[in-house]
Amino acid sequence: MILHALVDDLGVARVAIESGATLVQLRVKNASTAQLVEHGQPFRDLCARASVTFVVNDDVEAAIQLKADGVHLGREDEGIERAREAGLLLGLSAQTLDDRGKLT
Repeated sequence: MILHALVDDLGVARVAIESGATLVQLRVKNASTAQLVEHGQPFRDLCARASVTFVVNDDVEAAIQLKADGVHLGREDEGIERAREAGLLLGLSAQTLDDRGKLT
């Protein structure tokens, strides 16, 4: 079973992991790549210590710099090929069941 926690606060991430989260997705809107990397490093460290999958939302370059396990991209985000080249797990937003086939 995967318990996926979307977080922007380190304390919440810690509680999520203590409560059984197996994947933590860092979701910080309106941050530059540099800001996201700086903010995200403690999340990366926490996930690594707990052997929890760490995913960055919307920013492939930040995910790469943080050595994240994956990146989640929305329908309008760029970077699918870059994420694949970097070997990142790739989450993509789907709005309907029909969207599933369009995302592969």
